[in-house]
Amino acid sequence: MTRKLKKAALILALAMLCVLAASCMDSGDDEQLAGDKDLDWQGAASAENTAEDDADTTVDAADDESAAAETTEDGYIASTGRIVKTDKSYFFVFESDNSFASMSLRSDDTDFDDLATGDLVKIGTDGYLMESYPMQMNVYSVELLERGSADDIDESVISEIESCGHDVIE
Repeated sequence: MTRKLKKAALILALAMLCVLAASCMDSGDDEQLAGDKDLDWQGAASAENTAEDDADTTVDAADDESAAAETTEDGYIASTGRIVKTDKSYFFVFESDNSFASMSLRSDDTDFDDLATGDLVKIGTDGYLMESYPMQMNVYSVELLERGSADDIDESVISEIESCGHDVIE
């Protein structure tokens, strides 16, 4: 009798594992879910959205006319925006919608040393954004378009970056 109970328990456990595995599999839905943050077409979190936002949003680059990717001379995806220099890193604020991402320099030919908060730049990226908060991205080239100041950046962006534990250097 004990052997039959063990066999039944084993079959039941295997059935539960099959159900669990099936529920974890991809549903085949091709939409990108943005989660609890509204994302721009590049995937960066908007400064106007906080962790308290709980509306799910889908992102579809095909619906955005500005989604046509411009490239840099070296073949990277180009984006234009403003720099926010902090005590810990540099942030890129997308010109299109004030979303922002922390930048990681990935080229020996480029540096951020001459950049200041508010400078308008064109960056070259590989297009990947790390899903963290704040978002992070790799930067391979930086072209200074014009000098700026902190006054050129929306105050809500500065506040959001500071709320992440960064002190903005103006």
